[in-house]
Amino acid sequence: MPDVPSFVGEEDAGRPVNGATLLHGPELDAACARFLFQEAYLLDHRRYTDWLALLTPDIEYAIPLRSVTIDGLDEYSAHSYYMKETFDSIEARIARFATDYAWAEEPPSKARHCVSNVFIEDASAADVRVRSNLVLLRYTTGQATPVIVSAERIDRLRQTAHGLKLSRRDAYVDSSVLGMHNFTVFL
Repeated sequence: MPDVPSFVGEEDAGRPVNGATLLHGPELDAACARFLFQEAYLLDHRRYTDWLALLTPDIEYAIPLRSVTIDGLDEYSAHSYYMKETFDSIEARIARFATDYAWAEEPPSKARHCVSNVFIEDASAADVRVRSNLVLLRYTTGQATPVIVSAERIDRLRQTAHGLKLSRRDAYVDSSVLGMHNFTVFL
């Protein structure tokens, strides 16, 4: 395994960037994990407006399709996605949940985000690249067992004057078949 830095350089530590004093070392590790756990809590409790406040206005959110070819090549598409969103499209999806036209979520499904294996892959300037694993358990009405989706997430968290904000998420789903009839949840 390559050497994975988990802190900003000593020359950057404590230096203000965009109004934020940069965290480093164990303090940054704890803040990133706490951010991802808080995010999971908000999504699990359908507090989407609060979750939206954790995103930067320039967020890029992508869940590429996974495919396995006849010759066994396992890859993620650079052109096809379960979801490829911006702040505006995420905000529109959330607003739709509050209308009478969110039929796929009537009644609302129950989701549980289990986040683990959080580690900082790169911490340069105000941006922090964080990897984590996610297991999503999703129940819909009448289901005795959940649909289980596992994924590796690569996030870009930005240190701001208002704390960490999610500026990019790439979620790589492990299965090539999701097993749910709609994809209304956020990973």
